[in-house]
Amino acid sequence: MDTLGTRLIKQREHFNLSLKDVSEKIKIRPHILQAFEEDNFEVLPAVYARSSVKAYANFLKISDKEFNQLLPESLKPKIQPVVVPLQNIPERIEANFKKSILNKENLYNKRNIINYLIYGGIGLALFSIVYFIFFEQNSQKEKISNQNASDTTVIAEKGKGLLSFFDKPDSVVLEARAIDTAWLRVDIDGKTSEVVHMAPNLMKRWSAEQYFLLTVGNVGSIEFRRDGNVLKPFGTKGSVVRNIKITKSEVVNSSQPWTDQDSTRLRRKAIKKEEPQTQPKLIEPSTIDVIKPFEKKEKKEPR
Repeated sequence: MDTLGTRLIKQREHFNLSLKDVSEKIKIRPHILQAFEEDNFEVLPAVYARSSVKAYANFLKISDKEFNQLLPESLKPKIQPVVVPLQNIPERIEANFKKSILNKENLYNKRNIINYLIYGGIGLALFSIVYFIFFEQNSQKEKISNQNASDTTVIAEKGKGLLSFFDKPDSVVLEARAIDTAWLRVDIDGKTSEVVHMAPNLMKRWSAEQYFLLTVGNVGSIEFRRDGNVLKPFGTKGSVVRNIKITKSEVVNSSQPWTDQDSTRLRRKAIKKEEPQTQPKLIEPSTIDVIKPFEKKEKKEPR
């Protein structure tokens, strides 16, 4: 049986090729090719010798099956079989199974933590949006209620409120709560004044050092408190009162309240003014000739 070296020689001579021709084609030196043909494969390390002779055989169109049959045992790759003791196989399978379960549990726990963080972030964002909307609505309501208020006006829900702590001990606190629609003018110590249009359930609060001077329309529709004590009504509902002076110790009404009788009296005076005055009739006919306007006569043209 031919060796790999003799088979290389026969195949090269079959194609009428020299060692130099093959060397130029596959880029392997001629003396190395000659050593392969002499079955001397120790000219190169086993790894390089195997790859080089394989390239030489492929160039000469030697099949892989024939090449592997003729390849010497010294160039064939050695495969070391892995010996697994039979006794450790069940233990290894069990250990690998437990390890895979632990890995799955860790992965599941990590996913749960990530999901919790995502849900927590979404919940926090929704809470922030709701709080922001609610806070903005309350601030807008406060701005609307404070549009007509002066710097000395303080709005409280009931009683004196927390801001009463900052009032001076000798100051007068006046509160007004609207039962129905009304209006009022407040003069504070003769220094500042304010005109307020009161709506039902609207409450206003002022503080003065000496006194307040009030003019109220529809006075019966407003409940007044001085230092937390309810004051007696200044008039009936629908009436107008002027120049009501409120101090620390007294309430002085310097003008009579405007009643329905006053309105009726003014209405009667207005009706009398609108009645037309009749001219008196003459007892005797007048003897004065009525002056007629000058009448122009038409001029006749000459014939």
